[in-house]
Amino acid sequence: MSRQRSSVYGVGINDYPLPKRQCPTYVTWLEMLRRCYSPIFQKRNPTYIGCTVDPQWYSLSAFTEWALNNGYEKGLQLDKDILSPGNKIYGPDTCIFVPNEINKLLTINKSNTNGLPVGVRKKSNTTKYSAEGRKDNKFHHIGNYDTPELAHEAYKRFKRNCILVYKERYDKQYLKDALQRVHDNLEEYFK
Repeated sequence: MSRQRSSVYGVGINDYPLPKRQCPTYVTWLEMLRRCYSPIFQKRNPTYIGCTVDPQWYSLSAFTEWALNNGYEKGLQLDKDILSPGNKIYGPDTCIFVPNEINKLLTINKSNTNGLPVGVRKKSNTTKYSAEGRKDNKFHHIGNYDTPELAHEAYKRFKRNCILVYKERYDKQYLKDALQRVHDNLEEYFK
């Protein structure tokens, strides 16, 4: 007699044939579902509001099969936007596995811009604007500029340079290709 399993976040089915602790991708799958279907998570992380999972990935065994055939390694993160900026769907045609440093490099927080372009903040007690960006999991001060537009241009140059540096660090061609697309279409990631 088979055991009845409850759904995970209302959509996911843990149909993996072994206990979840023996499934290498269980935590990745669970976190993906949480980002898309947990109102509590989305309240703290509103950029995930409207995100969904392709129904093919409701099944843990189907997700695991795809992951193990598409670059899954412990420590890599599932990314849904690098292939298509603004993408809101986690699925086999929209996701790849990336190192944490690349995921953070490409994370663009549009909610904290105070009406300024991404990567720019107004310096207090001055008329200058500061450009700042993340590289190697650290924030870097890029420079001070007279206008937000000049600061944003400096930020984009910094991001493009970082992308090229990361592209040379990794030997996986799918990752090199994805980073080149981001480099060539960086403006799309700011929308």
